[in-house]
Amino acid sequence: MRQNSFFKKLNDETLIIDDDIYIIKDYHLIFVKSIQSIILSDLHLGYENVAAKNGVFLPKLNLNHIIEQIDNFVLKIGKNNINNIIVLGDIKNEFDEVDQAEIDELFSFVHHIRTTLFDKDVNILLVKGNHDNYVDGYALSLNVKVFRQELLLGKYLLFHGEDIPNQKLYDACDFLIMAHEHPAIVLFTEIGERVKTKCFLFGNFDKKILILPAISYYAQGTDINLLPKEELLSPFLKTIDIDELIPIIVDSDLFIFPKIKYLRY
Repeated sequence: MRQNSFFKKLNDETLIIDDDIYIIKDYHLIFVKSIQSIILSDLHLGYENVAAKNGVFLPKLNLNHIIEQIDNFVLKIGKNNINNIIVLGDIKNEFDEVDQAEIDELFSFVHHIRTTLFDKDVNILLVKGNHDNYVDGYALSLNVKVFRQELLLGKYLLFHGEDIPNQKLYDACDFLIMAHEHPAIVLFTEIGERVKTKCFLFGNFDKKILILPAISYYAQGTDINLLPKEELLSPFLKTIDIDELIPIIVDSDLFIFPKIKYLRY
Protein backbone atom coordinates (compact mmCIF):
# COMPACT_ATOMS: atom_id res chain seq x y z
CA MET A 1 0.00 0.00 0.00
CA ARG A 2 1.29 3.47 -0.85
CA GLN A 3 2.50 5.64 1.99
CA ASN A 4 -0.01 8.44 1.29
CA SER A 5 -2.98 6.07 1.51
CA PHE A 6 -2.56 5.97 5.30
CA PHE A 7 -2.64 9.75 5.71
CA LYS A 8 -5.36 12.32 5.17
CA LYS A 9 -4.77 16.01 5.72
CA LEU A 10 -7.99 17.46 7.13
CA ASN A 11 -6.50 20.95 6.95
CA ASP A 12 -3.11 22.60 7.44
CA GLU A 13 -3.18 21.74 11.16
CA THR A 14 -4.75 18.27 11.32
CA LEU A 15 -3.54 14.91 10.03
CA ILE A 16 -5.66 11.75 10.24
CA ILE A 17 -3.91 8.37 10.18
CA ASP A 18 -5.80 5.25 9.09
CA ASP A 19 -9.08 7.24 9.17
CA ASP A 20 -9.04 7.18 12.98
CA ILE A 21 -5.99 8.77 14.66
CA TYR A 22 -5.84 12.57 14.83
CA ILE A 23 -2.53 14.43 15.05
CA ILE A 24 -2.68 18.23 15.38
CA LYS A 25 0.05 20.80 14.78
CA ASP A 26 1.92 21.87 17.93
CA TYR A 27 0.63 18.98 20.08
CA HIS A 28 2.53 15.87 21.19
CA LEU A 29 -0.54 13.73 21.87
CA ILE A 30 -3.21 12.05 19.78
CA PHE A 31 -6.96 11.47 19.63
CA VAL A 32 -8.23 8.06 18.56
CA LYS A 33 -11.81 8.48 17.42
CA SER A 34 -12.99 4.84 17.47
CA ILE A 35 -12.08 4.43 21.15
CA GLN A 36 -12.91 8.07 22.10
CA SER A 37 -9.48 8.44 23.68
CA ILE A 38 -6.78 11.02 24.04
CA ILE A 39 -3.40 9.30 24.40
CA LEU A 40 -0.20 10.90 25.68
CA SER A 41 3.01 9.51 27.06
CA ASP A 42 6.20 10.12 29.00
CA LEU A 43 5.06 12.97 31.25
CA HIS A 44 7.88 12.49 33.79
CA LEU A 45 6.05 14.48 36.46
CA GLY A 46 8.31 15.71 39.23
CA TYR A 47 11.26 15.96 36.85
CA GLU A 48 12.56 19.30 38.13
CA ASN A 49 12.55 18.24 41.77
CA VAL A 50 14.37 14.99 41.02
CA ALA A 51 16.93 16.93 38.95
CA ALA A 52 17.43 19.37 41.84
CA LYS A 53 18.29 16.49 44.18
CA ASN A 54 21.07 15.67 41.72
CA GLY A 55 22.37 19.23 41.65
CA VAL A 56 20.63 20.37 38.45
CA PHE A 57 18.23 23.27 39.03
CA LEU A 58 15.54 23.81 36.41
CA PRO A 59 12.52 26.12 36.27
CA LYS A 60 9.23 24.34 37.03
CA LEU A 61 7.74 24.26 33.56
CA ASN A 62 6.83 20.64 32.89
CA LEU A 63 3.43 20.25 34.58
CA ASN A 64 2.10 23.55 33.26
CA HIS A 65 3.34 22.69 29.77
CA ILE A 66 1.54 19.32 29.85
CA ILE A 67 -1.70 20.83 31.16
CA GLU A 68 -1.59 23.53 28.49
CA GLN A 69 -1.06 20.87 25.79
CA ILE A 70 -4.00 18.78 27.01
CA ASP A 71 -6.35 21.73 27.58
CA ASN A 72 -5.88 23.19 24.10
CA PHE A 73 -5.92 19.79 22.39
CA VAL A 74 -9.21 18.87 24.11
CA LEU A 75 -10.78 22.13 22.95
CA LYS A 76 -9.82 21.33 19.36
CA ILE A 77 -11.20 17.77 19.55
CA GLY A 78 -14.31 18.65 21.55
CA LYS A 79 -14.99 17.49 25.10
CA ASN A 80 -18.08 15.51 24.13
CA ASN A 81 -15.98 13.32 21.82
CA ILE A 82 -13.66 12.15 24.62
CA ASN A 83 -14.36 9.43 27.17
CA ASN A 84 -10.82 8.32 28.04
CA ILE A 85 -7.53 10.00 28.88
CA ILE A 86 -4.81 7.36 28.49
CA VAL A 87 -1.26 7.87 29.72
CA LEU A 88 1.00 5.44 27.90
CA GLY A 89 3.65 5.13 30.57
CA ASP A 90 6.15 7.15 32.58
CA ILE A 91 3.68 9.44 34.28
CA LYS A 92 6.37 10.01 36.94
CA ASN A 93 10.14 10.30 36.75
CA GLU A 94 11.96 8.35 39.49
CA PHE A 95 12.77 4.69 38.76
CA ASP A 96 13.08 3.04 42.15
CA GLU A 97 11.29 5.34 44.60
CA VAL A 98 8.53 7.92 44.88
CA ASP A 99 9.50 11.56 45.24
CA GLN A 100 6.93 13.74 47.02
CA ALA A 101 6.95 16.26 44.17
CA GLU A 102 6.00 13.48 41.77
CA ILE A 103 2.96 12.57 43.86
CA ASP A 104 1.95 16.21 44.33
CA GLU A 105 2.10 16.78 40.58
CA LEU A 106 0.33 13.49 39.87
CA PHE A 107 -2.60 14.52 42.10
CA SER A 108 -2.61 18.02 40.55
CA PHE A 109 -2.66 16.54 37.06
CA VAL A 110 -5.57 14.19 37.76
CA HIS A 111 -7.47 16.84 39.73
CA HIS A 112 -7.16 19.30 36.85
CA ILE A 113 -8.55 16.81 34.33
CA ARG A 114 -11.47 15.80 36.53
CA THR A 115 -12.53 19.16 37.98
CA THR A 116 -11.23 21.90 35.68
CA LEU A 117 -10.95 20.51 32.17
CA PHE A 118 -14.04 18.28 31.99
CA ASP A 119 -17.57 18.84 33.24
CA LYS A 120 -18.35 15.12 32.89
CA ASP A 121 -16.87 11.86 34.13
CA VAL A 122 -13.90 10.68 32.09
CA ASN A 123 -11.84 7.54 32.54
CA ILE A 124 -8.17 8.09 33.31
CA LEU A 125 -6.08 5.04 32.42
CA LEU A 126 -2.38 4.51 33.01
CA VAL A 127 -0.42 1.86 31.15
CA LYS A 128 2.64 1.58 33.39
CA GLY A 129 6.09 2.35 32.11
CA ASN A 130 9.50 1.64 33.58
CA HIS A 131 9.39 4.86 35.66
CA ASP A 132 6.01 4.06 37.24
CA ASN A 133 6.95 1.91 40.22
CA TYR A 134 4.61 2.32 43.20
CA VAL A 135 1.96 4.24 41.24
CA ASP A 136 -0.47 1.36 41.87
CA GLY A 137 -0.62 2.39 45.51
CA TYR A 138 -2.27 5.69 44.57
CA ALA A 139 -4.67 4.34 41.95
CA LEU A 140 -7.67 4.03 44.27
CA SER A 141 -7.40 7.52 45.77
CA LEU A 142 -6.85 9.00 42.31
CA ASN A 143 -9.62 6.90 40.72
CA VAL A 144 -7.20 5.90 37.98
CA LYS A 145 -7.15 2.48 36.32
CA VAL A 146 -3.63 1.08 36.15
CA PHE A 147 -2.48 -1.57 33.65
CA ARG A 148 0.88 -3.23 34.11
CA GLN A 149 2.42 -2.94 30.64
CA GLU A 150 -0.20 -3.08 27.93
CA LEU A 151 -3.87 -2.59 27.16
CA LEU A 152 -5.95 -3.96 24.27
CA LEU A 153 -8.64 -1.44 23.40
CA GLY A 154 -10.64 -1.84 20.22
CA LYS A 155 -8.21 -2.77 17.44
CA TYR A 156 -5.30 -1.12 19.27
CA LEU A 157 -2.63 -2.61 21.50
CA LEU A 158 -1.34 0.18 23.71
CA PHE A 159 1.98 -0.53 25.41
CA HIS A 160 4.78 1.54 26.87
CA GLY A 161 7.62 -0.15 25.02
CA GLU A 162 10.33 -1.28 27.43
CA ASP A 163 9.10 -4.88 27.04
CA ILE A 164 8.04 -6.97 24.04
CA PRO A 165 4.21 -7.12 23.90
CA ASN A 166 2.33 -10.20 25.02
CA GLN A 167 2.03 -12.49 22.00
CA LYS A 168 -1.69 -13.21 22.43
CA LEU A 169 -2.52 -9.52 22.68
CA TYR A 170 -0.22 -8.78 19.76
CA ASP A 171 -2.00 -11.36 17.62
CA ALA A 172 -5.40 -9.91 18.60
CA CYS A 173 -4.67 -6.34 17.51
CA ASP A 174 -4.39 -4.58 14.16
CA PHE A 175 -2.51 -1.49 15.26
CA LEU A 176 0.21 -0.85 17.84
CA ILE A 177 0.62 2.42 19.74
CA MET A 178 3.71 2.72 21.91
CA ALA A 179 5.95 5.23 23.67
CA HIS A 180 9.20 4.94 25.68
CA GLU A 181 11.66 5.84 22.92
CA HIS A 182 11.01 9.61 22.94
CA PRO A 183 11.51 9.77 19.15
CA ALA A 184 13.10 12.79 17.49
CA ILE A 185 14.89 13.46 14.23
CA VAL A 186 18.00 15.55 13.62
CA LEU A 187 18.50 17.61 10.48
CA PHE A 188 21.40 19.77 9.36
CA THR A 189 21.18 23.10 7.55
CA GLU A 190 23.38 24.01 4.59
CA ILE A 191 25.89 25.62 6.98
CA GLY A 192 25.96 22.55 9.24
CA GLU A 193 23.67 23.84 11.96
CA ARG A 194 22.05 20.97 13.87
CA VAL A 195 18.26 21.11 14.26
CA LYS A 196 16.44 18.57 16.42
CA THR A 197 12.69 18.13 16.68
CA LYS A 198 10.40 15.63 18.36
CA CYS A 199 8.39 13.44 16.03
CA PHE A 200 5.74 10.77 15.77
CA LEU A 201 6.83 7.63 13.91
CA PHE A 202 4.43 5.65 11.75
CA GLY A 203 5.12 2.27 10.18
CA ASN A 204 3.30 -0.54 8.42
CA PHE A 205 4.73 -4.01 8.96
CA ASP A 206 2.66 -7.08 9.84
CA LYS A 207 0.88 -4.57 12.12
CA LYS A 208 0.61 -0.83 11.75
CA ILE A 209 2.46 1.08 14.45
CA LEU A 210 2.56 4.63 15.80
CA ILE A 211 5.27 5.70 18.26
CA LEU A 212 4.47 8.77 20.34
CA PRO A 213 6.91 11.52 21.24
CA ALA A 214 7.36 12.41 24.91
CA ILE A 215 5.03 15.19 26.05
CA SER A 216 7.45 16.18 28.83
CA TYR A 217 8.87 19.65 28.36
CA TYR A 218 12.37 18.45 29.21
CA ALA A 219 12.45 15.22 27.17
CA GLN A 220 14.26 16.14 23.97
CA GLY A 221 14.25 12.67 22.47
CA THR A 222 16.27 9.93 20.81
CA ASP A 223 17.98 10.79 17.50
CA ILE A 224 16.17 8.11 15.51
CA ASN A 225 17.82 8.90 12.17
CA LEU A 226 21.35 9.03 13.60
CA LEU A 227 21.43 6.05 15.96
CA PRO A 228 21.78 2.43 14.84
CA LYS A 229 18.98 0.09 15.81
CA GLU A 230 21.17 -1.59 18.44
CA GLU A 231 21.37 1.63 20.48
CA LEU A 232 17.63 2.26 20.75
CA LEU A 233 15.90 1.96 24.11
CA SER A 234 12.95 -0.21 23.13
CA PRO A 235 13.54 -3.93 22.55
CA PHE A 236 10.49 -3.99 20.29
CA LEU A 237 11.99 -1.42 17.90
CA LYS A 238 15.00 -3.69 17.55
CA THR A 239 12.68 -6.31 16.02
CA ILE A 240 11.46 -4.11 13.15
CA ASP A 241 13.14 -2.21 10.34
CA ILE A 242 13.24 1.30 11.79
CA ASP A 243 14.51 2.68 8.48
CA GLU A 244 10.99 2.08 7.13
CA LEU A 245 9.38 4.31 9.77
CA ILE A 246 7.91 7.64 8.66
CA PRO A 247 8.54 10.68 10.89
CA ILE A 248 5.77 13.23 11.40
CA ILE A 249 6.66 16.54 13.02
CA VAL A 250 4.18 18.97 14.55
CA ASP A 251 6.34 21.77 15.97
CA SER A 252 5.72 25.05 14.11
CA ASP A 253 4.49 23.08 11.09
CA LEU A 254 2.74 19.77 10.42
CA PHE A 255 4.95 17.82 8.05
CA ILE A 256 5.33 14.20 6.92
CA PHE A 257 8.96 13.38 6.20
CA PRO A 258 10.33 10.63 3.96
CA LYS A 259 11.21 7.36 5.65
CA ILE A 260 14.06 7.28 8.15
CA LYS A 261 16.35 5.55 5.63
CA TYR A 262 16.32 8.72 3.53
CA LEU A 263 17.22 10.92 6.51
CA ARG A 264 20.36 9.16 7.64
CA TYR A 265 23.68 11.03 7.52
